[in-house]
Amino acid sequence: MVVRTLILAGADVNKAVIKGVTPLLIGAVAGHEAVVRALIDAGADINKARDDGATPLVLAAQKGHEAVVRGLIQAGADVNKATDIVVTPLLIAAQNGHEAALRALIEAGADIIKTTDDDGTPLYCAARDGHEAVVRVLIEAGADINKATDNVTRRWIFRLEMATRRWCRR
Repeated sequence: MVVRTLILAGADVNKAVIKGVTPLLIGAVAGHEAVVRALIDAGADINKARDDGATPLVLAAQKGHEAVVRGLIQAGADVNKATDIVVTPLLIAAQNGHEAALRALIEAGADIIKTTDDDGTPLYCAARDGHEAVVRVLIEAGADINKATDNVTRRWIFRLEMATRRWCRR
């Protein structure tokens, strides 16, 4: 494997390039389990984030790479470390409908109610985007189905008011 050859030749496994991207971030987003394992074994920082705060675990969860998610978790990745806009690995897995990655994160103790900057919960994001299986998993894990955040509630009330106004004009 090329990455092992580079590691044996002394490549810096934590060397960041444009926007803070490291070899581990590239391996995680691409879903290359063997590359990720080799980099971790060589001492790659599993929680080192890009400039926007996205960690290898966030990127693997975003793409639904369950094996990489599990490998990063086993290596000690922080399952609740969020990006600069407060997107956690669990939230991004929920938003993208990646049930297996989501289950791995829940099993590792990821926070199922942590919200984004605009107060969206993982359950809200999954439901909004039509990911029924993910919604079921989150409910089974104890997500509050009645939790409506302030911002989301305000948007729903506004939409309801606008719909009511249009209906009443008929």
